[in-house]
Amino acid sequence: MTNQNKKNDAKPPEYFMERANRVDEWVDANPTAAKDIGQILTMQAQLLRGAAKDEKTAMGIWRSIAALASGRENTFIQKGRQSSLSAHQVAAVNSVKNMVATAFAGFCESNWDLLQNLILPRGGGVHADSASMADYFANMANRAMTEAVKDGRWNYTHEDGMPTDLTPRPPKETEAASEAVSEATEESEA
Repeated sequence: MTNQNKKNDAKPPEYFMERANRVDEWVDANPTAAKDIGQILTMQAQLLRGAAKDEKTAMGIWRSIAALASGRENTFIQKGRQSSLSAHQVAAVNSVKNMVATAFAGFCESNWDLLQNLILPRGGGVHADSASMADYFANMANRAMTEAVKDGRWNYTHEDGMPTDLTPRPPKETEAASEAVSEATEESEA
């Protein structure tokens, strides 16, 4: 890598400020997961804000934060692209997702003989066990809730893992239904 490429990859101070804000949001939204490291992460987020203009120092602080938080439940440290949801939204989605996984775990286990060859993963093959099938359903719920938050159909509130005020996605119209409505409208106008 040339020096020119390194300059183009430089992280602006805003990059580190946004990350520091994510840390604070996550600590607030996940008191159980952050119970023993919440204070440390909050202090490191303050250090990160203070060092945001010094990329080398800020990156070192960020790596320290990432190392501490990477193994935590509902962590804000993720491989790949960062979620567009806030830490509070991610925590709500994950809480409901965990309830869905728990609900399906017992059902999938007790009905494994029936379900194992009927409920198949999207990519093909079969589920390794009832736990992976329960995770499959939990991931489906995760996608639906994330989409609902982004579409403004859920304000990410929940009680005991049950989403409240979640509006279902409207059903997709089929071509036949659309044509029937068009024909009926044309006939009534004639």
